[in-house]
Amino acid sequence: MTSVDEIRQTVLESASKDWDFHKSGFGMLETADYKHITWVNHEEVELRIERGRNVDWERESEWSGHEDAPIDAGYRYWVIYGRSPVSSHVLLSIDNYQATMAVPSPPEDAGPWTVSEYEDRLGAIVSGSDGEYEKRRRAAGIEVA
Repeated sequence: MTSVDEIRQTVLESASKDWDFHKSGFGMLETADYKHITWVNHEEVELRIERGRNVDWERESEWSGHEDAPIDAGYRYWVIYGRSPVSSHVLLSIDNYQATMAVPSPPEDAGPWTVSEYEDRLGAIVSGSDGEYEKRRRAAGIEVA
């Protein structure tokens, strides 16, 4: 049996190129645009990331974006193994949908806004390009904690 920790580790150790993007008119989750959008892991085909409905991300965070990374929309994304939802995360489409990143956590004291290593990896996978994602996350002034 695969554990949640093993699933998280597989996601953390993967690169964007390890996932195939699929878009169709059917799926397990009802999506915002009624198109099923999914990323499937090459090595572990039971593991996938699915985009769910549009969310009001402003309720999720005080972060209002950055002029170098304007926010286009927020969606709930699900990490799913087989038929089991493992976790869900709100990710933001930024800079004319050029990248997708997790809603950052507020800074402690005068520090930077942050995302976890796991959320960072999910953002890079969904963005489809590790380099482009990294460039846009840095431009937004968000660090990985």
